[in-house]
Amino acid sequence: MTLNNHSAPGSNAGFSYQFERAMFWLAQSPAGFVIGIETDDDVTVQDAGGSKLLEQDKHSILSDSKPFGNRSKDLWNTLATWIEALDAKEIAAESSRFLMVTNKELSDCIARKISLAESEKDITTCINELQDAAKEPPKNIVTLVERVLRQSSRENLKKLIAKCELVDSSDESAGNELRKKTINYLQLPEWCKVHTDSILDELLGWLHNTVLATWQQNKPAWIQRDHFVNQLHAVIERRK
Repeated sequence: MTLNNHSAPGSNAGFSYQFERAMFWLAQSPAGFVIGIETDDDVTVQDAGGSKLLEQDKHSILSDSKPFGNRSKDLWNTLATWIEALDAKEIAAESSRFLMVTNKELSDCIARKISLAESEKDITTCINELQDAAKEPPKNIVTLVERVLRQSSRENLKKLIAKCELVDSSDESAGNELRKKTINYLQLPEWCKVHTDSILDELLGWLHNTVLATWQQNKPAWIQRDHFVNQLHAVIERRK
Protein backbone atom coordinates (compact mmCIF):
# COMPACT_ATOMS: atom_id res chain seq x y z
CA MET A 1 0.00 0.00 0.00
CA THR A 2 1.46 3.37 -1.00
CA LEU A 3 0.27 5.06 2.20
CA ASN A 4 2.66 2.81 4.16
CA ASN A 5 5.56 4.65 2.54
CA HIS A 6 4.62 7.71 4.57
CA SER A 7 4.43 5.97 7.95
CA ALA A 8 7.22 6.43 10.49
CA PRO A 9 6.79 3.98 13.39
CA GLY A 10 10.51 3.97 14.14
CA SER A 11 10.87 7.73 14.54
CA ASN A 12 7.64 7.95 16.54
CA ALA A 13 8.84 5.18 18.85
CA GLY A 14 12.09 7.10 19.34
CA PHE A 15 10.19 10.30 20.14
CA SER A 16 8.05 8.50 22.75
CA TYR A 17 11.20 6.97 24.22
CA GLN A 18 12.48 10.43 25.17
CA PHE A 19 9.36 10.99 27.29
CA GLU A 20 9.82 7.61 29.00
CA ARG A 21 13.41 8.51 29.80
CA ALA A 22 12.40 11.99 31.05
CA MET A 23 9.76 10.40 33.29
CA PHE A 24 12.42 8.05 34.67
CA TRP A 25 14.53 11.04 35.73
CA LEU A 26 11.58 13.02 37.09
CA ALA A 27 10.61 10.07 39.29
CA GLN A 28 14.02 9.87 40.97
CA SER A 29 15.44 13.40 40.97
CA PRO A 30 15.59 15.43 44.21
CA ALA A 31 13.74 18.69 44.82
CA GLY A 32 15.04 21.63 42.82
CA PHE A 33 15.98 19.60 39.75
CA VAL A 34 14.63 20.34 36.28
CA ILE A 35 14.34 17.92 33.36
CA GLY A 36 14.53 19.09 29.77
CA ILE A 37 13.23 17.38 26.64
CA GLU A 38 14.89 18.55 23.42
CA THR A 39 16.61 21.40 25.26
CA ASP A 40 20.38 20.98 25.67
CA ASP A 41 20.03 17.37 24.51
CA ASP A 42 17.42 14.67 23.93
CA VAL A 43 16.98 14.62 27.70
CA THR A 44 18.78 16.91 30.13
CA VAL A 45 18.86 16.63 33.92
CA GLN A 46 19.96 19.79 35.72
CA ASP A 47 20.37 20.31 39.44
CA ALA A 48 19.91 23.53 41.41
CA GLY A 49 23.61 24.34 41.08
CA GLY A 50 23.61 24.11 37.29
CA SER A 51 25.38 20.76 36.93
CA LYS A 52 23.97 18.80 34.01
CA LEU A 53 23.49 15.28 32.77
CA LEU A 54 23.19 15.24 28.98
CA GLU A 55 21.50 12.18 27.50
CA GLN A 56 21.45 11.10 23.87
CA ASP A 57 18.70 8.51 23.25
CA LYS A 58 18.82 6.08 20.34
CA HIS A 59 15.77 3.83 20.10
CA SER A 60 15.29 1.25 17.37
CA ILE A 61 12.49 -1.17 16.49
CA LEU A 62 14.75 -3.09 14.06
CA SER A 63 15.99 -6.45 15.31
CA ASP A 64 19.45 -6.09 13.74
CA SER A 65 20.02 -2.44 14.68
CA LYS A 66 23.28 -1.47 16.41
CA PRO A 67 22.91 2.03 17.85
CA PHE A 68 26.22 3.70 18.71
CA GLY A 69 28.09 1.23 16.50
CA ASN A 70 31.76 1.97 15.82
CA ARG A 71 31.11 3.54 12.40
CA SER A 72 27.54 4.64 12.98
CA LYS A 73 26.29 8.20 12.66
CA ASP A 74 24.74 7.75 16.12
CA LEU A 75 28.14 7.48 17.78
CA TRP A 76 30.03 10.10 15.82
CA ASN A 77 27.27 12.69 15.81
CA THR A 78 26.81 12.28 19.56
CA LEU A 79 30.51 12.74 20.29
CA ALA A 80 30.77 15.66 17.85
CA THR A 81 27.81 17.43 19.45
CA TRP A 82 29.23 17.13 22.95
CA ILE A 83 32.76 18.14 21.91
CA GLU A 84 31.37 21.18 20.10
CA ALA A 85 29.57 22.20 23.30
CA LEU A 86 32.71 21.70 25.38
CA ASP A 87 34.87 23.67 22.92
CA ALA A 88 32.35 26.51 22.90
CA LYS A 89 32.28 26.46 26.73
CA GLU A 90 28.51 25.98 26.68
CA ILE A 91 29.08 23.25 29.26
CA ALA A 92 31.97 22.33 31.55
CA ALA A 93 33.20 18.75 31.70
CA GLU A 94 33.77 19.07 35.44
CA SER A 95 30.08 19.72 36.12
CA SER A 96 28.61 17.47 33.42
CA ARG A 97 27.82 13.82 32.77
CA PHE A 98 27.19 12.34 29.36
CA LEU A 99 24.94 9.35 28.70
CA MET A 100 24.53 7.35 25.49
CA VAL A 101 21.26 5.46 25.97
CA THR A 102 19.67 2.80 23.76
CA ASN A 103 16.97 0.17 24.03
CA LYS A 104 19.28 -2.36 22.36
CA GLU A 105 21.95 -4.47 24.00
CA LEU A 106 25.44 -3.63 22.79
CA SER A 107 28.33 -6.03 23.01
CA ASP A 108 32.02 -5.20 22.70
CA CYS A 109 32.21 -1.82 20.96
CA ILE A 110 33.97 1.52 21.29
CA ALA A 111 30.97 3.04 23.08
CA ARG A 112 31.20 0.30 25.70
CA LYS A 113 34.95 0.87 26.13
CA ILE A 114 34.39 4.61 26.48
CA SER A 115 31.85 3.89 29.20
CA LEU A 116 34.33 1.71 31.10
CA ALA A 117 37.36 3.99 30.65
CA GLU A 118 38.78 5.22 33.94
CA SER A 119 42.53 5.64 33.60
CA GLU A 120 44.58 7.77 31.21
CA LYS A 121 45.64 4.55 29.52
CA ASP A 122 42.00 3.51 29.01
CA ILE A 123 41.19 6.90 27.49
CA THR A 124 44.17 6.71 25.12
CA THR A 125 43.05 3.24 24.03
CA CYS A 126 39.58 4.58 23.25
CA ILE A 127 41.01 7.40 21.14
CA ASN A 128 43.21 4.95 19.24
CA GLU A 129 40.17 2.77 18.52
CA LEU A 130 38.20 5.79 17.35
CA GLN A 131 41.04 6.62 14.97
CA ASP A 132 41.05 3.05 13.64
CA ALA A 133 37.28 3.12 13.13
CA ALA A 134 37.61 6.45 11.33
CA LYS A 135 39.79 5.09 8.52
CA GLU A 136 38.02 5.45 5.16
CA PRO A 137 34.74 6.42 6.83
CA PRO A 138 31.32 6.30 5.11
CA LYS A 139 30.35 9.61 3.50
CA ASN A 140 27.64 10.29 6.07
CA ILE A 141 30.15 10.55 8.93
CA VAL A 142 33.21 12.13 7.26
CA THR A 143 32.57 15.61 8.66
CA LEU A 144 31.67 14.21 12.08
CA VAL A 145 34.82 12.10 12.24
CA GLU A 146 36.96 15.12 11.42
CA ARG A 147 35.23 17.12 14.14
CA VAL A 148 35.62 14.47 16.85
CA LEU A 149 39.29 13.79 16.08
CA ARG A 150 40.35 17.40 15.57
CA GLN A 151 43.69 17.83 17.28
CA SER A 152 42.72 21.15 18.85
CA SER A 153 39.82 19.39 20.62
CA ARG A 154 41.87 16.48 21.91
CA GLU A 155 41.85 17.57 25.56
CA ASN A 156 38.07 17.94 25.53
CA LEU A 157 37.75 14.54 23.85
CA LYS A 158 39.72 13.06 26.74
CA LYS A 159 37.51 14.84 29.28
CA LEU A 160 34.40 13.65 27.44
CA ILE A 161 35.50 10.01 27.45
CA ALA A 162 36.22 10.23 31.18
CA LYS A 163 32.67 11.50 31.90
CA CYS A 164 30.73 9.43 29.35
CA GLU A 165 28.63 6.33 30.05
CA LEU A 166 26.72 3.85 27.93
CA VAL A 167 23.31 2.60 29.10
CA ASP A 168 21.75 -0.24 27.10
CA SER A 169 19.03 -2.85 27.57
CA SER A 170 21.25 -4.85 29.92
CA ASP A 171 20.84 -1.88 32.30
CA GLU A 172 17.02 -2.03 32.02
CA SER A 173 17.07 1.10 29.87
CA ALA A 174 13.75 0.60 28.08
CA GLY A 175 10.42 -1.24 27.88
CA ASN A 176 8.82 -2.96 30.84
CA GLU A 177 12.08 -2.97 32.80
CA LEU A 178 12.40 0.82 32.58
CA ARG A 179 8.72 1.17 33.46
CA LYS A 180 9.15 -0.96 36.59
CA LYS A 181 12.16 1.06 37.71
CA THR A 182 10.28 4.32 37.18
CA ILE A 183 7.30 3.07 39.21
CA ASN A 184 9.62 1.99 42.03
CA TYR A 185 11.11 5.48 42.20
CA LEU A 186 7.61 6.95 42.61
CA GLN A 187 7.41 5.31 46.06
CA LEU A 188 3.66 4.93 45.86
CA PRO A 189 1.61 4.15 49.00
CA GLU A 190 0.87 0.48 49.47
CA TRP A 191 -2.88 0.95 49.06
CA CYS A 192 -2.54 2.23 45.48
CA LYS A 193 -0.08 -0.38 44.19
CA VAL A 194 -2.93 -1.91 42.15
CA HIS A 195 -3.13 1.40 40.25
CA THR A 196 0.56 1.71 39.39
CA ASP A 197 0.19 1.32 35.62
CA SER A 198 -2.69 3.78 35.33
CA ILE A 199 -0.86 6.27 37.55
CA LEU A 200 2.25 6.16 35.37
CA ASP A 201 0.17 6.41 32.20
CA GLU A 202 -1.62 9.48 33.57
CA LEU A 203 1.71 11.08 34.49
CA LEU A 204 3.08 10.40 31.00
CA GLY A 205 -0.03 12.02 29.53
CA TRP A 206 0.50 15.06 31.75
CA LEU A 207 4.15 15.22 30.66
CA HIS A 208 3.21 15.06 26.96
CA ASN A 209 0.59 17.79 27.36
CA THR A 210 2.90 20.03 29.39
CA VAL A 211 5.77 19.74 26.92
CA LEU A 212 3.51 20.28 23.91
CA ALA A 213 1.97 23.37 25.47
CA THR A 214 5.44 24.75 26.16
CA TRP A 215 6.60 24.14 22.60
CA GLN A 216 3.46 25.79 21.23
CA GLN A 217 4.56 28.92 23.10
CA ASN A 218 8.00 28.65 21.47
CA LYS A 219 9.62 28.00 24.84
CA PRO A 220 12.12 25.29 25.81
CA ALA A 221 10.54 22.30 27.54
CA TRP A 222 11.97 22.35 31.07
CA ILE A 223 9.90 20.43 33.62
CA GLN A 224 10.41 21.31 37.27
CA ARG A 225 10.65 18.26 39.47
CA ASP A 226 8.59 20.06 42.12
CA HIS A 227 5.72 20.54 39.64
CA PHE A 228 5.93 16.85 38.81
CA VAL A 229 5.61 15.95 42.50
CA ASN A 230 2.54 18.15 42.80
CA GLN A 231 1.01 16.36 39.83
CA LEU A 232 1.89 12.96 41.30
CA HIS A 233 0.12 13.83 44.56
CA ALA A 234 -2.95 15.02 42.63
CA VAL A 235 -3.04 11.76 40.65
CA ILE A 236 -2.79 9.70 43.84
CA GLU A 237 -5.49 11.79 45.51
CA ARG A 238 -7.87 11.08 42.64
CA ARG A 239 -7.37 7.35 43.18
CA LYS A 240 -8.77 7.76 46.69
